[in-house]
Amino acid sequence: MSTLNQEKAALKVAEVLKSNESIDGGDLLEMVGYSKNIAKQPGRIFQSKGFQEALKRLGFSIEAADMTVAKILRTGKEENQLRASEQIYKRLGAYAQSPEGGITNNFVFIWQEKKNQGS
Repeated sequence: MSTLNQEKAALKVAEVLKSNESIDGGDLLEMVGYSKNIAKQPGRIFQSKGFQEALKRLGFSIEAADMTVAKILRTGKEENQLRASEQIYKRLGAYAQSPEGGITNNFVFIWQEKKNQGS
């Protein structure tokens, strides 16, 4: 069961996502009533079972995200399909650590090379 503050935080996250705003997680938590002390570690709230349940009730779930990505792959523009495929590879753990410390996706890199060569 989620607390009132977890419910408020989930609603605020949904609001921020819909408006394309950018806000720090700690600031968001303070806005909905969490103390400054708790807001210093927003991950404790965002990763809590209650907050995750509140998000799920609002339609934010792994299953919903998977369905959205699948729809983009079937019907989206090519650049959106590429981004959707990257999300699938992240979800499946198919990204590898690059020597520079970043993350690479070998499939996407190979696909882009072939596309540039006209294959």
